[in-house]
Amino acid sequence: MTLATLAATLLAAQPAAAAPDHGTALTRTAAASTLKAGFKAAACPARGQQVKTSSSATVYLVGPNWDLYAIPGNVYFNLWDSWQPISTNDNLFVDCYWGYYLLTNAHLAKTSTDDTVWIYDASYGAYRAITYAAFIQYKFSWSKIRVQSVSPTVSAQWNN
Repeated sequence: MTLATLAATLLAAQPAAAAPDHGTALTRTAAASTLKAGFKAAACPARGQQVKTSSSATVYLVGPNWDLYAIPGNVYFNLWDSWQPISTNDNLFVDCYWGYYLLTNAHLAKTSTDDTVWIYDASYGAYRAITYAAFIQYKFSWSKIRVQSVSPTVSAQWNN
């Protein structure tokens, strides 16, 4: 058997690639929504819930307006002290979402002159004020809040 024949045989024996179980990374536009048409709320995770699929290590967070955010591993502990309960939903991109926003560089911040807590949301490229109720619902960590300049900001609050 030649090397080319062996390679062809091995490639043919490989299982077919599975269809991706993840949505599309989105850029925020005025009309962008991560929800699928026909969104089935009863089958989908609630706002504030962390979720993943069984075939991927990616952790997603259901945010305000039911937007789905992928949380990069190096960002997780900017928001929480420890791993929160993460549910598994293998129909996440079947029944609920077609895409997600990346929560790149996310962190919690406040200024030295104001108690408003902000989250950096890369999909807006700006900080969003977090309501107290949302801070509790999302189980963000008080110890992760940085005291720093908070700019730019947007009027879209991170709420529940």
